[in-house]
Amino acid sequence: MQDIRDSMEPEELSPSEFPWWVLWFALPVLAFAAFFLYRRRHRRPTPLPSPEAVARRRLDALSAIQDPPAFCAALTAILAQYLEARLQLGASRLTSVEIARAFQRIGVMDTAWQESLEALLAECDRARFGAEPAADWDQAAAIARARRTFDLLAANIASAPSLSNPWEHLGSFR
Repeated sequence: MQDIRDSMEPEELSPSEFPWWVLWFALPVLAFAAFFLYRRRHRRPTPLPSPEAVARRRLDALSAIQDPPAFCAALTAILAQYLEARLQLGASRLTSVEIARAFQRIGVMDTAWQESLEALLAECDRARFGAEPAADWDQAAAIARARRTFDLLAANIASAPSLSNPWEHLGSFR
């Protein structure tokens, strides 16, 4: 006994019976999918914020920190990360005194700005590493000094055609 019983004869389809109307729906869907994939692969990358914008945003967030040692640690980190991003100074691995010396070596900043930076870093060091936080510590004044120092730094960096590198004369190590 056979499993399949086919009593009908095969019927031939004529070439004119292809459902061409399907293409009217399939082509727009395929075109949309191709366009979507093309846009997804060729999307413009979102621009990264400048180091100045990142530092200014982080300076604005400092007002939420009420503890002087934590405030000064955050402020020092903001300055170090900005210097790292903008000048490749390696400031995150330097002490406050070494950062001031590095700026003296670079020689682009004027003495008023260098004194402002040294005073700000010294104040932060006293607050972070001192035995007791200063009783007369004023957070608003510290933020204002930090912004003023940062603005001078950003202006000096923007106006300098190229910052001199003290290690340029050494050449490359191969």
